[in-house]
Amino acid sequence: MSPKEHFRFERVRFHKEFGPKSLFDRVEYIMGSVDSLSLHIPHYKLRVLERKIPDEVLKSVSQFAASDWTLIACEVRSDNGKFVSSTWMRTFTEGDFVIVIGLRNSVVTIYKNNSSGIEKCVRSGPFYDFVQEVNHKLMTSESGK
Repeated sequence: MSPKEHFRFERVRFHKEFGPKSLFDRVEYIMGSVDSLSLHIPHYKLRVLERKIPDEVLKSVSQFAASDWTLIACEVRSDNGKFVSSTWMRTFTEGDFVIVIGLRNSVVTIYKNNSSGIEKCVRSGPFYDFVQEVNHKLMTSESGK
């Protein structure tokens, strides 16, 4: 079973380059208070070994601080517009590495960046507008802004 098949809801991907801004503001707001990630997901552990992820990168993941990483993409639930995973990138001596953080702040996978992934992302339309509205309302209620 692939990582996406175990979900009971469809997920839709957005890239920070295209927004919606409220979604990315909300993810950065929530993840800004996260000081550690769960590294127990078997898929993540396997990818670390298979891809020979450098120690410098693994140390940064284990001591996660959102301010050290760049948020590049998010996936949201198609039924409610709320994010379920976020994709972050950071430059290291060995190159750009990407982590995907899923539910309960678990690292789902890690890899050396080799593409932008923007071709699979929603850029506009009714669902884009829905996600913008949902996350704007959530940010307003959660942050008091």
